[in-house]
This record gives sequence, C-alpha cells and structure tokens, in this order.
Amino acid sequence: MKFLVFKEGKAPDTLDLQASYLVGPDEMPLRGRIQYVEGVINCELNTDDAAALALMWEVKGSGKFLLQTTRLANRAAPYVLNVELARWRLMRLMQKLEDWSLFDYQPMQSINDLISKARSLFVRAVQSAENPTDAAELANESLEVSIEAGESLAKFHATKMLTPRLSQGGPARKIFGCRLDQSMQADEIPVESLGSLSFVQVPVSWAELQPAAKTFSFGKLDRWFEFLLKRRITIKLSSVIKLQESCVPDWLKTGKIDFETLRDLVYDYLSHIANRYGKYIRSWIILSGVHAENYFNLNFDQILELTRLASLRAKQLCPRAASIIEIVCPWGEYYVRNLRSIHPFLYADMVAQSGINFDGFALHMPFGAAKEGMYTRDFLQISSLVDRYSILGKPLHIITAAPSRSTSAEAHSEDLSEGYWGSPWSEEIQASWLETFYRLALSKPLVESITWDSLSDSCTESIPFSGLFTKDWVIKPAFAAMCELQRELAETRTNLRPET
Repeated sequence: MKFLVFKEGKAPDTLDLQASYLVGPDEMPLRGRIQYVEGVINCELNTDDAAALALMWEVKGSGKFLLQTTRLANRAAPYVLNVELARWRLMRLMQKLEDWSLFDYQPMQSINDLISKARSLFVRAVQSAENPTDAAELANESLEVSIEAGESLAKFHATKMLTPRLSQGGPARKIFGCRLDQSMQADEIPVESLGSLSFVQVPVSWAELQPAAKTFSFGKLDRWFEFLLKRRITIKLSSVIKLQESCVPDWLKTGKIDFETLRDLVYDYLSHIANRYGKYIRSWIILSGVHAENYFNLNFDQILELTRLASLRAKQLCPRAASIIEIVCPWGEYYVRNLRSIHPFLYADMVAQSGINFDGFALHMPFGAAKEGMYTRDFLQISSLVDRYSILGKPLHIITAAPSRSTSAEAHSEDLSEGYWGSPWSEEIQASWLETFYRLALSKPLVESITWDSLSDSCTESIPFSGLFTKDWVIKPAFAAMCELQRELAETRTNLRPET
C-alpha cells in the first residue's frame, strides 16, 4: 500500500513518521513497516486485509493531530494521502452524527453547513483524481473544514448532555483531583495548592515499597498520608500493581519467576498495603497497564487471572474502597511494538464480561508529548474513544494532562512532533484545552472523576510542563480554569435542583 503526499502543492523533503502505525478492523493496530521515500509513503503489511494508516498531520487553522485514513485495500497504484485523510474524517463525522442523534437540532445548522461544505470539497477532490496535486489541495481544504466541524460537534454534544446530567444530580461532587508525582516530597507542596482539589492520587511503586523480599519500606508513603490526612484531603492510591520494568522490584528480576510465585507475591503485597492504609483510602487503582507492559511476559490467560486475583483480594481487604483498573494507551499504539501485549479495548472488554468484581476503569489519556499514546488528538476522536469504553457499562475515571509549552526542541509548528491544539502549546492554550476536555468528559454519563496527571512542573513524569503550577509553585491559568469550572458546575447544579 502506497500514499502520495502533498504539502503546499508538492511532496515534502522529509516526513515525520515517528508516531505512525497501521490500523486494521475494530481499530486494531497492525504490525508492518512504514517508510517515506521521495514523496511516497510505503506501507508493508503482514496481512492481505485492508488497513488504514495513522500519522501526525498538520491541519491549517486547527492544529497538528494524530489522524488516520480509512481502511484501504492493497494495490499497486498509490493513494493520495490527503484525500484519504479527508475521507476518513468525513466518515467519522457522519458516524457520530448518527450515534449522537443530532441531525434535527436547530443549533446544529452551522455545523451541518460546515459538513456540507467539507463534503462538497471532498467530492471535487475525488473528481480531480487524474491530477493528484489538485486533488490534494481540495482534500486539504475539506479536512480543514471537517476538523472544525468535528470540534464544534463534540463541544455541542457535550453542552447538550452536561446540563441534563447535572439536573439529575450527577456527576458526584468530588470529581476534580490531581495525581502527585512519585519524586515529590510532602514538605515541598504549599498547602494552598491542594485546597481546591476534591482529592489527590498518591502513586505507589512496588519497587520502592518492597526493596527486598519480605521487606517493606513505607516511610515515604507514611509521610504522604500523615500530610494529607492532617489536612483532611481525600486520598486515592494509583498504580498499585504496575508490571512495567521500572516498577518491578530488582530482587524479582534476578531469577525466573513462575506465575504461581508472582501471584502469591502480589497477594502478599496487596495485603500489606491494605492493612496499613485501607481505612484511609477512598479508592485505589489496583492494576495499571498490565495489558500493555508486563515485565514477566505473562500470556493472555495469566493477565486475566492476575486481574481477577488482584480485584478479588482488593475487595476482601478494602470492601469500602473502590477498586479501579487503569487502561493506559487506550488507542493501543503499543500493540504494534509489544508482541506479548493485549489490545486495551479487548482487555477491558474481557475484564468487564468475565465476572471480575471491580468498580470501574481509569482511562489514562494525557496529550502533548512525542511518546507512545501521548500524541495530540482532536476532540472528536477523544469523545469517540470515551464513548467506546462507555459501552462496557462500567464507571470511568479519566486521567489526563496537556503541556503549557512545547515539549519539542523547536518552536515552529511544523516541527512540533507531539502535535498541538489550535496554536502551539502555551499556558493560555493549556487552560482552554483543560476546560474543553473537562466539559466533554463530564458530559459522558459514566465518567465519575477527572484527575490531572501533574500538579507541578517540577515533577512531570509523563508530559513535561503539564503541571497546574510552575516549578516555583506559581498558579497557572489552567488551575484557575479548573477552579472556575468547579464553581460553575456547583452553581448550575444548585440552580437546576428541583424544588421540594
């Protein structure tokens, strides 16, 4: 499968394919080889099935996002990438219009006009197939309009759904929190920085808590609990079991560990944490990302069995604390790289359908870094993803972040490999993005909380410069926007409360 690429009427000299991957049926990433040579993207697939290409693409006036084509059959003649990106976007727009049943609403007229314009431009692009340069130019215009329409559609749907949800008493009042970084110390944090948060997530590292077999070191975590409990701040634990190599204790890496031994160690580890902190926590993320990274190369059945064991043990030990399973990289890009992984939605579906006793999923979806699972996506894609996980019928807890400045070395938009929204990242863009994302997420009936992934720029483990405060603990506009939204939601809920 090949694609001709045009930017400003000609093939670019280079094309960043760092974030690129192939996509098969049911949004399943496919393994294959992707290269850009002399104006043509060459995709070598390991299957004869139709596939789509996902890649970072700059859309004039809207941003730079990880977009994709429709699924296409293998053929000798190259496709025009610009045309196929526009085709996919229009298709996704029509799908969401139908899913959300928004055809007949009066405020939709301006969005429908944009969709009609994008469709008309796309038809002209297809009709210009004999002249790829002209087809690409028309397709670019179609994509620009359809991205604008998609963003407007996602925002309108969020507005339409949020007010009824608030009038019915949801979501819960304690919905805005922040995750603390593992490298932070309790005495570093100004108390006032936590005052407007409904809760904090305290990360747990198995490698730190159990530095040797049968030896636990709770000193640092004890200090966090003492600091937070003294100030009556609601505590949630995160990433209690994470089988990423950096989170596994060194003494477990020295020899071959069979599954039965690992299962017993996890059982004991959870018991120690629950016995020490169980009565203080509101919820805990008992498993994080085991579908994507597992140091012990567990197979599918073992991963599900470990999930079952951890969930059962958590309920036995802390029946009043919600047990959450965290889904990282929810689009599943890692699946192309890691042969021993499970696609995130397949894993979530299996867990939800297999009778495992747990209380919800956490979707870890930060944006704005040139890292797997963290490239910028537009809000129609984000809304669609939350909808997809919502069909599993479990409460959702969103963990997100976005930077207040570019994480790339260059400041020019074409060099921002992580992507951007509207304009290159800034403190103002971060604040606007946060408000839009929160409104969108809270409009979904099953979303129960939103956790910002970084409190301060001094310690941002996933997205650099994504803190709500600077490294010197100066408030950013994003934190002010979150507090204002929290106040607005509280007022709206009060005004919508039915009279008795």
